[in-house]
Amino acid sequence: MVLHLEYFHFNKLSKSFDAIKSKGVPVGKLLQVFICLPFMHKASIYTLLCSGLANLSEAQKDAYYELKNHMGINWRVCPIKFVTRFNKIIEKRLIKAIKEVSNV
Repeated sequence: MVLHLEYFHFNKLSKSFDAIKSKGVPVGKLLQVFICLPFMHKASIYTLLCSGLANLSEAQKDAYYELKNHMGINWRVCPIKFVTRFNKIIEKRLIKAIKEVSNV
């Protein structure tokens, strides 16, 4: 799956999930799908798997549901961290663009 989300460093984030899920599809790849669900107009993993977009990842439904239903994950914090990271990325790119325009 190529979603160009490498700026969000999902691999770094997934290291904190290693104790929860250590086999199969990396947590970072599952998180990418979770983050993109609303943008694909999918309300759930079920609707994703029933659609033609199920081939976005090699993961099967059990991998998604195992991660989603794990009691040790505070899912309310994940969107906040995602937005915080997004804001930092935008800020860095904006500062870089302003410097480039100033130097012209």
